[in-house]
Amino acid sequence: MFCNKCGNELKNNEIFCGKCGSKVMSEGNTQSKIKINKKFLMILIDVIILIVVLVTMRNILGIGTGNYKNIVDNYCKSIDSKINYDYDVTISGDTVYVTVRAKDKYTADMYGTSKIFTINKSSKQIVSAPFEKIEY
Repeated sequence: MFCNKCGNELKNNEIFCGKCGSKVMSEGNTQSKIKINKKFLMILIDVIILIVVLVTMRNILGIGTGNYKNIVDNYCKSIDSKINYDYDVTISGDTVYVTVRAKDKYTADMYGTSKIFTINKSSKQIVSAPFEKIEY
């Protein structure tokens, strides 16, 4: 057996290299490190699979902010099919606040640059809808 650091020939029962002093890795130590690495890898794979399953279930069940965007989309398109906006969702208890920001000049001119919708989280009903055409 040889030292991994300096290449010095070692006796089978040596724990440290007589030339450089580095600790000698026995085959038993190497095998235990490989087992630990395999365990870590298996746990990592399990965690990744769990995350994928949870994200998939969230999307299938419609949990998350996408549902609220659909509610606001349907409302806005019923007022004016040309509305173009971006949004942020904030959830506080049973109330969902959807901040809508105009993405183009038409929407900003007609409806203002930013509005906040309030949606009841349980019923998924719009509580307050601030979009109204601005009359000149």
